Amino acid sequence: MNRRKAIISFITLGAGVGALYSGYRVFNWYKTPDWKYLDNHKGLLNELAEVIIPRTDSPGAKDVDAASIIIHLVHTCTRRVEQNTFIDGLKELETCATRNFRKPFMELDASERFSLVETFMQSGSENGGVIGKAKRKLTGRSFFTILKNYTIIAYCTSEKGVTQGLAYVHVPGRFAGCVPIDEQPRTWATK
Repeated sequence: MNRRKAIISFITLGAGVGALYSGYRVFNWYKTPDWKYLDNHKGLLNELAEVIIPRTDSPGAKDVDAASIIIHLVHTCTRRVEQNTFIDGLKELETCATRNFRKPFMELDASERFSLVETFMQSGSENGGVIGKAKRKLTGRSFFTILKNYTIIAYCTSEKGVTQGLAYVHVPGRFAGCVPIDEQPRTWATK
C-alpha cells in the first residue's frame, strides 16, 4: 500500500512540475514583447546585419540601414512567438558576447563577431521533416533564421542594395538572347 502511494505521489509530482514548466514556456512565448529593448538596439542590429552582408565593392547591410527595416518587420510582420524569440535571442547574443569575450558585441573585432554569429547560426539550425515542421509551427523560427531572412529582405529592397549590390537595368531596351555573361555576374534585382 505504501509503495503504491509513493509511486502515485511521484507520478503526480512529475506531472505537476511538467505542467508548470510547460505553462511557463507558453507564457514566455506569448508575453508582450520588450519593444523598448528592440528599439534601443538599432546599432547592434546594424552590426549583426553587417556580419551577414558585409561591405565589399558593393554596399553592406549597414550602409542601407538594415536595422530600421528589420525592426519594422519584427513589429508588423512577425508572429508574437517569433517576436519574443527574436528579442530574447538578441539579449542572449549580448550576454554570450560578454560571457565569452568579456566585452559587449559592439566592441568585438570582426573575427570574434563572426565566430559568435556562427555559433548562433549553428544553434539555430532548424530540423527537417515532420518534427521540424511541427516545432516551427508551435515555436516559430529561430533567432538567427529571422535575422538572416529580414537582413536579406532589407538589403534587397533598399535602393543601394538594388542599384549597387544587384544587377539592375532600369528599363531594358531590347531583348538580346545571346550575349556573353560576365565571369562573376550579380544577381538580378528584377524578374
